[in-house]
Amino acid sequence: MFWCLGCQAEFDTSRGLSSHTRTCKYAGSALVDTLRKRKAAETQERHRKKQKKLENAIIDPPEPEAFHDAPIPEPPPLPDPKTISRAGRVRKLPGHLRNMQPSSLACLPTHLRPPAPPAPAPRQTSPDAVGSRPASPPPALPLEDLVVRPQDEDAMSGKSDTDIRTRPNEYGLYRVYTVRPQRDPEGDVSIEAAFDPMAFPKPDSSPNIPQGLERLLQPHPRPEPPPFAPFANISVFTILYWQTCGDSNLKSYSQIDLLARLMQEPGFDPKDLANLDSAREERRLDNYFEHVEGSPLSVDDRWIKGVAKIRLPKEGVQYRSEEDVPDGLPAAEREDVALYPAQAVLDTRGCCRPLGDRQSRIICAQPLA
Repeated sequence: MFWCLGCQAEFDTSRGLSSHTRTCKYAGSALVDTLRKRKAAETQERHRKKQKKLENAIIDPPEPEAFHDAPIPEPPPLPDPKTISRAGRVRKLPGHLRNMQPSSLACLPTHLRPPAPPAPAPRQTSPDAVGSRPASPPPALPLEDLVVRPQDEDAMSGKSDTDIRTRPNEYGLYRVYTVRPQRDPEGDVSIEAAFDPMAFPKPDSSPNIPQGLERLLQPHPRPEPPPFAPFANISVFTILYWQTCGDSNLKSYSQIDLLARLMQEPGFDPKDLANLDSAREERRLDNYFEHVEGSPLSVDDRWIKGVAKIRLPKEGVQYRSEEDVPDGLPAAEREDVALYPAQAVLDTRGCCRPLGDRQSRIICAQPLA
């Protein structure tokens, strides 16, 4: 039997209850009231348990912990950082080096030394038992641990009657001291002394100098080189500096050599270049004319003036031939081609000077040397 929580209607099957719940206006409110009552009951139960827990805590307070005077064990010493690699693995001594070690470990690196044995824990004895027990001899001390300690007042003052001996090495050798030593006798020994010297050859730092020649064979201080070193003089340095700095690095080695030869000519005087202005001298050359026949600077520079007609395309205009073109290039200048063979015979080094508007057409005609 199934019934509705809102209107209390009864149904024989669950399908009929589901169909009725979708249309019943009391089913939704009844479900909400049921959930609200369940939540209130759960909240009240949690509040009751919490209150009961607080009452028990007030009645039975916790007992304080009992502290005992037990000695706190000291933490183990940290390993030497030099004995640990980057990956965290402990560095171990190779087998061929572990077979034979010097008796003194002062000259060896830290990661090649064997780990020191842990110090024995002090025994706690009563004050009455100290006077009745005979004093035991001091234990054997390792060689690298021989240092003066502040509490050993008798050993520092030299009043101790007990000998201090080191731990024997693999050959059974050890040292005996009447007082605790302040330093290791072999502490200044280098690492080369612990190995075969034939495996590490070194050059002789003190050569045998014959008597009477010590002052002659001593190294003399060399004079300070001049500022223009390694060149012979300041002139060579200046020319090469001018070639390699600025825009002058476009000059070739042959042009630099030619400049050096020109500066050695009898008529060349460096004083004449005191106030040199290249732009001013270039303008002077452009405006200079000679009235000598055959001179490259004469007024009659052998250029022929005329009119040149050049066929140029123009939109919407067509001509049957070039003679029909009405306009041309007035004042066009050209050079007589017949002069080229004569100039080639006079000077095979003929070139065009890019100097100015007019003088740029001058062709050098120098006689052969």
